[in-house]
Amino acid sequence: MRGSRLCPPYVAPLLFAAFGMAIGCGTNQVDGLGEAPGPVVPGSGGFSGGTMVVSGGTMVVSDGSSCPNGMPSSLGTAGFPGKAFPPGLMTPSAPVFDGIVSPIDAPPPISGGTLIVLRDGITAVAADADRDRVYVVDLSASMVRASIPLNLHDQPGRLVEDATGLVHVILRNAGALATLDPVAGKVTMRRSVCALPRGLAYDANADRLLVACAGGELLTFTRTGSTPERALALQSDLRDVVVDGSRVMVSRFRSAEVIVLDAAGTVVETISPTSFANTQVHSGSPFGPAVAWRMVSKPGGGAVMVHQRGLDGEVGNSPGGYGGLSPCDTIVHTSVTKMRAGERPLAGPAMPGFVLPVDIAVSNDGMRVAMVAAGNGHARPGSARRLFIAKVDDVAGEWEGGCGMDDVHGPSSTPICPTAPTAPTAIFPVDANGLCPMGFNNCDGLCVDPSLNLFGCGPTMGGSAGGSFGTSGSGGVGGSSSSGGNNGTGAMSVGAGAAGVAGAGGVGGVAGVAGASSVGGAGVRVQGGVGGFGGAAGDCGVDLPAEPLEPISVAFAGTDQVIVQTREPAALWFVSTAMSTVRSVSLSQESRADTGHAVFHSNSGGGLACASCHPEGHEDGRVWDFACAGMRRTQDLSGGISATAPYHWTGDLTDFPQLMQTVFEGRMSGPHEDSDHTMAALKWIDTVPTNTPLRSAADAQVVRGRALFNNSAIGCATCHAGTTLTNNATVDVGTSAQFQVPSLRGVGWRAPYMHNGCATTLAGRFTNKSCGGGDLHGKTSQLTPAQLDDLVAFLESI
Repeated sequence: MRGSRLCPPYVAPLLFAAFGMAIGCGTNQVDGLGEAPGPVVPGSGGFSGGTMVVSGGTMVVSDGSSCPNGMPSSLGTAGFPGKAFPPGLMTPSAPVFDGIVSPIDAPPPISGGTLIVLRDGITAVAADADRDRVYVVDLSASMVRASIPLNLHDQPGRLVEDATGLVHVILRNAGALATLDPVAGKVTMRRSVCALPRGLAYDANADRLLVACAGGELLTFTRTGSTPERALALQSDLRDVVVDGSRVMVSRFRSAEVIVLDAAGTVVETISPTSFANTQVHSGSPFGPAVAWRMVSKPGGGAVMVHQRGLDGEVGNSPGGYGGLSPCDTIVHTSVTKMRAGERPLAGPAMPGFVLPVDIAVSNDGMRVAMVAAGNGHARPGSARRLFIAKVDDVAGEWEGGCGMDDVHGPSSTPICPTAPTAPTAIFPVDANGLCPMGFNNCDGLCVDPSLNLFGCGPTMGGSAGGSFGTSGSGGVGGSSSSGGNNGTGAMSVGAGAAGVAGAGGVGGVAGVAGASSVGGAGVRVQGGVGGFGGAAGDCGVDLPAEPLEPISVAFAGTDQVIVQTREPAALWFVSTAMSTVRSVSLSQESRADTGHAVFHSNSGGGLACASCHPEGHEDGRVWDFACAGMRRTQDLSGGISATAPYHWTGDLTDFPQLMQTVFEGRMSGPHEDSDHTMAALKWIDTVPTNTPLRSAADAQVVRGRALFNNSAIGCATCHAGTTLTNNATVDVGTSAQFQVPSLRGVGWRAPYMHNGCATTLAGRFTNKSCGGGDLHGKTSQLTPAQLDDLVAFLESI
């Protein structure tokens, strides 16, 4: 039983909390993390006043707070007691922003997958959801041949080319499908399809267009038909469509499941990416599939999907609990899965630090993939990859290494670059006598692997002349490395701790941070400077230039050229994998920069972004197991969260700035953000609309259900009141604890339900008494099955 289980501290193999900028997994009433963390040093991801203990040879850090059963709560990979990082020192992948930009017309959330190369091989067509345009680009001349305007807020998305050379593009926000003539540079047709169109494919054999809608509709159109030739009702949350011979594969966004249909439209199979566990990733904790950002067809048959995986094991709910300096230990990571009907998919390795993999492309020979990480657009130069190119079998095949931070993630016989060094994992306190094991150095009471210079501590040698200078390291394309200054000791002589010299950046990389020097007296230990911080371990292979670029889509053009589309600035980047060169063409001079949008989508520095758990501003459908708090479902952020404070399922965070400090800076290991950045993030989040309801308000069953909902004898509207459908109270509805009343806007989209996901359907919420059913959560026990169906219908309409 969960209520009686022991609540052990979260165990992790090293590293401090790192830093970054994001909101965190599970927010709004915003998610739910039960225990408040200990004090956090702003900008460090560290803490003060805590204790460190060793259990079974593993480092455990506690902030002094306790779980209900008296065990210390977890800090995951958090900082060390009294060891805050110097102000301004962040993990290499932490985002950097210039100024504050908050336009009145906010850009939409990133969805990706908006670029194709036509069959002629020299023409690219790119959809721009931020500027409501479609660009036709001549690749051979590197110029925009046409810029086709659409209606305001159409938000063009997926594109396909048909047999006649026309291009069709989904208009996500308009519920429509536009047909374009890329030669004439104009729209030739526009037709309504469904409320929330998402996926699009062209069946060359049948000469038909297939449209997948988030509401569950799979529609078939002729190239010129204004109404669907066939409409199938599948499960909701559909995403991408792939035509695989006579079969059709349709992905579901949050679950990453793939529905396989035969030519008659009958569901013949459902495929799901395999669960994953490896000792190199989060100490072997299990990870489950989630958030299928993009699925594309694979030459030769089947499909390739880039998706996330989320931790199914226990999540630390204190500083560093979501992710820190080691990308392999974050609670969300990127993965690629090959899928084909009748075949078991393999669990590919984790791709650490590749945050928000919003698009993937497969080369024409089916041998290579290219992916972009939208979350790394504002990381410091050379510190986190925006573009990743590798062999399909290396990223989609099982590999005992589990997590490799280079351009090879599997057992390739022809590595693209050398294997990156393994991050040191040995930091623990000195023993009772103040001693460390042989081979480890005493660094202010901590036993430190000598190859780890983050504290600037070197060998303790009596009478030495202080710390040595940090030495610069070599860096490959897009990366850098460096080592820091060492401590010296002034024992029996005066020793001056030399400044740690910043490590030199590699090509396209970033230099380290120089440390300060200090002077020690006789017998006094002196601290050397903090040395240069290295770049990402993936410091080889070709990447985008070292400047703020927000990648959203990718495509292959020929055998050795990859094209990347960036949102801000609006441009295409031509990357030659053979020559390791990059050139670009501007698509538009109109800026759609938005600081809040960037904060939400950026890698925090801890290996995940707000959008990792709140994709497209909503939620990932996952239920997380938080240390000492128990199961907590991620909540939706749409519809205006500023009106729903206090936050978290338990209402323990009074306002958004406190949420930023606790989750942004603490659990996601992010740097301190000033009030302007905090408010910019809230302002943008408040612009994310709820999804279109699943049911029409005019439906007779909905009308009957509305009357039941508003009936004072039943009491639903007592708590779920007003425009937000919540009174923001914290109450016990029969679940043995008090939780925040969530908004019901868009509730039909948000299965599973309740704080712990105990109801898999809305109907289950009313019939399962242990899950809030009965008369403590509205007086519904007297309702007939038909009335409950009416009430559920109403909930699906709001």
